[in-house]
Amino acid sequence: MKEFKHLDRQAFEKYFGGFDHARSVGIYLKMSKLFLESFPENWKKLECYLKDGDGDNAKILAHRLKGALRTVGGTRLADVFFRIEDGEGKIPHPDLLKILSEHQDESRIFAEELQAWMRQLHGSLNGSSNSNPL
Repeated sequence: MKEFKHLDRQAFEKYFGGFDHARSVGIYLKMSKLFLESFPENWKKLECYLKDGDGDNAKILAHRLKGALRTVGGTRLADVFFRIEDGEGKIPHPDLLKILSEHQDESRIFAEELQAWMRQLHGSLNGSSNSNPL
């Protein structure tokens, strides 16, 4: 069983009820796929908002990313977006763009871990795994 550094698999149990609910597994997989498809573009948008000093849109997008990340298991990375949403008082804030760029590698690793976790879940949904990966 692969251990994940940035993915909190317990979020799957918390928000989707675990492996006993095939429909929930399918919903989680669809949500995770949509998240992964939109995450790079949303990251770039947030960078632009922070560079341009567009505090309202930066906070809204950071809030959405924070919620999506917590739902799919990106609890640690969600905290980064909480800091941006909070704004540390104002936007533009010179440290917020730095905070975002410092976590770019973490976001890439999280996306890779989420994809691996999705493959495990998909296998359990199709009956190719008899064990609970949690």
